[in-house]
Amino acid sequence: MQLISYAFVILWMFTFALYYLVPKKAQWYVLSGASLLFYVIGLKGFPVGLLLTGITTYGCGLYLDGNLTQEKEALRQCSGKEEKKAVKAAFQRSRRRVQSLYLICNLGLLLFYKYAVIAAPVLERLTGDHAGFLGKVIMPLGISFYTLTAIGYVVDAGRENCEVERNPLKILLFLAYFPSVTQGPFTRYQQMKEQFEREHVFRYDRMLRGIQRFVWGAFKKLVIADRMGIFVDRVYGMEVSSVPGSILICATALYMLQLYADFSGYIDMAAGVSESLDITLPDNFRRPYFAGSVAEFWRRWHISLGNWFKDYVMFSFVMSGTGRKIGKACKKKGNGLGRQVVPVIGTMLVWFFTGLWHGRTVSYMLWGLYYGVIMSVSLVMEPNYAAWKEKLSCAR
Repeated sequence: MQLISYAFVILWMFTFALYYLVPKKAQWYVLSGASLLFYVIGLKGFPVGLLLTGITTYGCGLYLDGNLTQEKEALRQCSGKEEKKAVKAAFQRSRRRVQSLYLICNLGLLLFYKYAVIAAPVLERLTGDHAGFLGKVIMPLGISFYTLTAIGYVVDAGRENCEVERNPLKILLFLAYFPSVTQGPFTRYQQMKEQFEREHVFRYDRMLRGIQRFVWGAFKKLVIADRMGIFVDRVYGMEVSSVPGSILICATALYMLQLYADFSGYIDMAAGVSESLDITLPDNFRRPYFAGSVAEFWRRWHISLGNWFKDYVMFSFVMSGTGRKIGKACKKKGNGLGRQVVPVIGTMLVWFFTGLWHGRTVSYMLWGLYYGVIMSVSLVMEPNYAAWKEKLSCAR
């Protein structure tokens, strides 16, 4: 089910009406029902992947909460500093093993679905026969979004940054919230939990703002992005030698605007639907083409994805045992460059996984590494920017 469809608008209208008619404490049940209905209709099948991720996420969260509680009780009974250190290390190892198993299961599920879809036609061409089981695999709706969202919840639970959820249905609502499950933005559990559980009262002005933003998003998608796409696809579909350079430049510029209008249009539609239900989704774009540098551009483009990788990939690496060992060893190097090694490695990891998340081919991985190099060089050279600007008299 697409956000721009009669079926979605009907689902939205019924959800909206029922949402404000039921008792306030039951409003999240309406959201859960609408989200699961949207997902099942959009998938046209049983949501096996979503349920597996939901069950493992719920179970892992409960385990981490219990483990942390046991650790605190055990530490209170310890007398010596060394004993406390040993007890803490033992509980941390236990949590890491469970979290590692969780990551293997869910990232393995994501990779299986992503690559089974492209492996089936390849096998058919190579063998000349039907791909069997792989040929029947259907990519779960929004799996790239809800998998990373679920991982964020588990990591936050281990860091005690969020309250562990005891109700499995609320975990499913968080993962499959119907305005954002297919296109994002990425959300954090603690922020969404507070919004799902509070009482929501109908307000006409908020409903109007939500509808206006949805219509604006649909306009960006249908009128701007899709119309530009006709011209861009036609130019890129022609032989390069037969197209004047000015036309190629024009098509490239319009393609940039098409990407922005298409993606941000979907985000505006999702945010509009959510706003009509008195639930605020995080911003995902902040005028990216007005950025003054590549680094600033990516801080303005797909903001929630960048924040996710920063918090759960880069920060996890920097604070890990491996990251700390590398940092300690490199600090001994001169010229202050040693301190940049760990952030540079973290940046390269972030961009490698960013490329992998965007696509399944080697070209996407190389695209990620390309930007990783640019961002790393920018990070290393940043201390010199102020002096260079002053010398060149181009301070902003």
